[in-house]
Amino acid sequence: MRGFLGAGCLALACVGLVGCGGGSGPVAVTSAATQDTAPTTGTVATSSSSSPAQQYVVGQCYRDDGWQLTPCTQPHEKEITAVVDTTRYADDMVMRGVLRTWTCNNVLPGYVGSSTAGFSRIFATSVPTADVPDSDKQIVCAASVDKPDDSGAQTVSYTVRDRIKDKGYVPYRLCTKERPSTTTSDSLTFISCNEPHQAETTGGFVLGSPDGRYPGLKTAQSDATNECLPLDRTYLGVEHTTQVTAYSSITGKTGWERGTTLVGCFIESTKGTFVKPLKGMKHQPLSKFR
Repeated sequence: MRGFLGAGCLALACVGLVGCGGGSGPVAVTSAATQDTAPTTGTVATSSSSSPAQQYVVGQCYRDDGWQLTPCTQPHEKEITAVVDTTRYADDMVMRGVLRTWTCNNVLPGYVGSSTAGFSRIFATSVPTADVPDSDKQIVCAASVDKPDDSGAQTVSYTVRDRIKDKGYVPYRLCTKERPSTTTSDSLTFISCNEPHQAETTGGFVLGSPDGRYPGLKTAQSDATNECLPLDRTYLGVEHTTQVTAYSSITGKTGWERGTTLVGCFIESTKGTFVKPLKGMKHQPLSKFR
C-alpha cells in the first residue's frame, strides 16, 4: 500500500558512520540503487461506489464504505483536510490529477500540525472526482491513518487535525524490517514498530511544485538530504554516532510526473534490530533500545 519506496531515486546519508564521513567532519552522501515504479502515497481515486455527490467541509469524517458522513468520535477511515477552489488545469485531466495529488500531500503536514510530518502513518488521499460536485473547480483532500503493518487504512475514532502536534511523531512513525539502504525498495517490508526492526522514519517533506517536472536525480538527492539530515540529527539528539545512519528516500521520475514529490526520512541501525523509538538516543548504546 505504501508504495512510495518503490518510486526510486534513493539518497543515502550517513551520520558519523565509519566509512561514510564519520568523526567530526562533514557527513557524506552516497547514492543507493534507483527504481522508477509509480508510488501510491497520495494516490487519486477517480471513481467509487459512494453515495450521491455532496458538499465537503474540512474536519468532516467519513467511513470508507461509500463515503458515509460520521462524527469523528465514531469509527471512520477518512477525514477531510482541505477543500481547495481552483480551476487550474481544468481542461487537462492528467495535469489536474498531478495538481490534486500534490495539493493533498502538501496540505497534510499543516493539518496534522507538524511541518516535518509529510511522511508518516497518517497519509494523504483525495475524495474521488466522481463524488465531488464540481471536481473541475474544486479539489477535496482527505487523510487516513495507515495500519502499523501498512496493510490498509486503520479505523479510528479521533480527529487527525493537529494529531502529530499534540501526540508527537513517534506514535505515527513507520518502521521497516530491513535496512532501507541495503534492501531493494520494492521489497522493503513495513512492520509494526512494536516488533524488532532495523529502521524507522523521523518525518518527511513534500518537494517541488505541482507541474509534473522531475528536477533530475542530483537535484532531488540534494534537496532530500538538505531536508532530512537536520531532522534526523534533531530526532537523535546528536550530530554524529556510529550506531545509526540517516537515510532519505525520494520519489523517482514517474512519481514526480504524477504529482508525488515526497521524501521520507529514515534512521537505521548499523547492526541488529531495536524496538524502542530512537528519538533522543544521543550516545546511548543501541542495546538500550532493544
